[in-house]
Amino acid sequence: MCHRQLKLVKHTECGHNSFVGDSLIDCRTDSCIHSAAHPPTCHSPPCTCRRYYEQPQRIITHLENVQNAHNDPHPVLIIPLSICT
Repeated sequence: MCHRQLKLVKHTECGHNSFVGDSLIDCRTDSCIHSAAHPPTCHSPPCTCRRYYEQPQRIITHLENVQNAHNDPHPVLIIPLSICT
């Protein structure tokens, strides 16, 4: 099913995540009303296609090692995930 992909930054000092953006992911099935593959000839009320999104996928884009991430708009150190894995 179609779903949102949430992009987050993980703050290593306090452990919380901050939302930085999102995208819609198309499931490409004709039985999902949100998909581009859903036929334009399928209309309500006879349309019984899925009308809800699946749970969002949460993606940590990078880690920030900031002592006071809540108040400091400029991170001290950004660690790309490619270095961490």
